[in-house]
Amino acid sequence: MSRSPKTHRKPLRHDEESTTRLGYSGSLGVSWAFIMNKIKEGNLTSIKKGTRHRIAVTEVERFRQWYLHDLVEFSADDALKDLFGGDQ
Repeated sequence: MSRSPKTHRKPLRHDEESTTRLGYSGSLGVSWAFIMNKIKEGNLTSIKKGTRHRIAVTEVERFRQWYLHDLVEFSADDALKDLFGGDQ
C-alpha cells in the first residue's frame, strides 16, 4: 500500500471529539496493532491521555478515506480479473 500523504494537521485538542485506537480499529475492520503502527509511522495523529491514545474524529475520517482509497486501488486489478477473467 502507498504511504499516507504527510499533510499539515493540527494537534488534537483535549476538548475535541475523539475515539480510542481500539474503538477505531473495530469500525475500520482492522486490528488495534495496525492502528498503533500507523500512529508510530506518523500516518495517523493521536495524543495520549493517560495510557490510551486518543484519535480525533476528523483524523479518523481523513485516514479512513485514504485507507479505503488505497485498499481499492491495491485490489482493483484482482477484482477485474475475477469479474472478467484473463489479464486486464
